[in-house]
Amino acid sequence: MDNMKKRGVDEQGFVLNVCHPERIQTEFRVVVDQAVAQLLSTFPTAIHSIYLYGSVARGEAKRCHSDLDMSVVFCAPLTEQDHKRLKQLSLALTEGFPLITKVDFDPGHLAEVLHPQEKFRWQFWLKHCCCCLWGKDLTLGFEACRPNLAIASALNEDLPEMVVMLNSGLNEDNASTRGRVLAKKLLRSACGLLVEQHRSWLVGPEECAGVIRRYQPHYEPGVEMALMILRKETATVNEVVQLSASFAQPLIEEYRRITHNHL
Repeated sequence: MDNMKKRGVDEQGFVLNVCHPERIQTEFRVVVDQAVAQLLSTFPTAIHSIYLYGSVARGEAKRCHSDLDMSVVFCAPLTEQDHKRLKQLSLALTEGFPLITKVDFDPGHLAEVLHPQEKFRWQFWLKHCCCCLWGKDLTLGFEACRPNLAIASALNEDLPEMVVMLNSGLNEDNASTRGRVLAKKLLRSACGLLVEQHRSWLVGPEECAGVIRRYQPHYEPGVEMALMILRKETATVNEVVQLSASFAQPLIEEYRRITHNHL
């Protein structure tokens, strides 16, 4: 059983969810509570439920090194003005709580989340990668999943847009933060290609790197660069650009081939 847990699955092979409100470390509880309160104040009748994910939800957050990540299910699609208000709230919380590097809100709406086509994206995400903080917990009605390429593909369909966004307006002031985001995303994306071979669901950068090296050694240069960025305090613009070219672009092409040929 311990070996299964190390691979992120249970005895039946279903993906384990290690996120839980009780895992939130004491020093991060204030910012989590404040984020929920501010969301409900800003959108008093528009929110169905709020979920926490990432290192804070897993109880692994590091002061001044970790993001606060939340998925917010709204009752209806957001307007352009709503998106602006959500962005403003994210920036205000980031500025107000220096113990976190940034606040990310991942918005969706109820009909979208409940759509059958979202089984391997929204529904898997909330069921296996988040914990409910407020509202009706939708995950109680979602099926548990075993690792498969359809899930990996669905969760990484935003990879091309994310790479473009992180490289747009890249400068020495934001290179370190963006580099860390990109490095973690690429390691998890590359590991996602191997979930059926390795029968695992891993999120830790070092654990993902170990699996990638075992099954896809041709990604070694990209893996090393991603880990280098994560291990040191700062990253340069050139390092982020190199990571995008040497690791992100081949991954994007591989996901496109898988989607075209197998899904």
